[in-house]
Amino acid sequence: MTRKKITFLIAFVALFSIIIIAFTNSKREGDERILSYTVDPKFNNIQLYWRNDKGSPFKSIEKLKSWLDSKNRSLLFATNGGMYNEGNIP
Repeated sequence: MTRKKITFLIAFVALFSIIIIAFTNSKREGDERILSYTVDPKFNNIQLYWRNDKGSPFKSIEKLKSWLDSKNRSLLFATNGGMYNEGNIP
């Protein structure tokens, strides 16, 4: 794995963790505007997805979900990192 890929993965996991912590900590009693999901890597399989089997970027969570469904895998939570260069490349 190249240094650039490792740096991207570390940044993505850090951003994902910050988002989860922010959502979890910002929910007030009775406030239904924020959805939170706590991830415990001991019990939850955390995966990073970018491209399908043919090497094409997913470009949307809906396409990722359809792809996982076709492989009899389930998607519990997904977020878009929102960091893209031209061609939808993270």
